[in-house]
Amino acid sequence: MNSRIKLNHHFTWDMTELLQADLLELAHQKIENLEESYFKKILKKEDAEILIQIKMEKNHEWRYEGKFNFKLDWEEYYYHNDVPFVEPLDVVSHAFKHLKEQLADS
Repeated sequence: MNSRIKLNHHFTWDMTELLQADLLELAHQKIENLEESYFKKILKKEDAEILIQIKMEKNHEWRYEGKFNFKLDWEEYYYHNDVPFVEPLDVVSHAFKHLKEQLADS
């Protein structure tokens, strides 16, 4: 991953270390895919930086909720799932899919 791309995360205490590692691995894969396309344009600018912040938690129904903040140099994009997901990896996939759709529209 490019050194100008930063990923910060916060997971609640009830998410196992293995699950957290799987979520971060998936996020890194999604970032690498975007690096070859959408992020490539942004990072052409010499001082551009990308900051991705992920906050995920398990709610009282044992479903997963996530908030994502994507700061792409000059613009910010937000995502949070309105309906909690049963599968936590789906939250990450959906957030990055949503970002990709927003970038394609801009």
